[in-house]
Amino acid sequence: MIRNMSCFLLFIFIIISLLGCAAKDNEVIYRGESQNWRATYTISTSPKGENYDVNWQLIYVGQTIPKNNVITYEIISEHSNIKADVKLIGDRTEGKSSTYFYDENEIIQFIITIDGEEERVVLQH
Repeated sequence: MIRNMSCFLLFIFIIISLLGCAAKDNEVIYRGESQNWRATYTISTSPKGENYDVNWQLIYVGQTIPKNNVITYEIISEHSNIKADVKLIGDRTEGKSSTYFYDENEIIQFIITIDGEEERVVLQH
């Protein structure tokens, strides 16, 4: 009985490990940091495989807390240009979109404006 249970648990562990690896293969993460911001931009294959789901996150890492919690950000890449005004929730903001194209070698930039100051974050894969 104990031997059967050990084999079963080993089987479950292997399946979970393989599923975890497969999910990571369908995901490309870009990261970047500037003086006041840390950014991530994750591209993953959509469930139907027709396009790519994009998730991004901006985190304020500066020393001085901004007076205003509304920021303007612009995401610039070869295949997209997104601009929005959003509120920071605590020290961060997040967003989602989708795209039909992406190039693993493209350069992705965030331009963030808060309290009249503009800062650029270049993300690397």
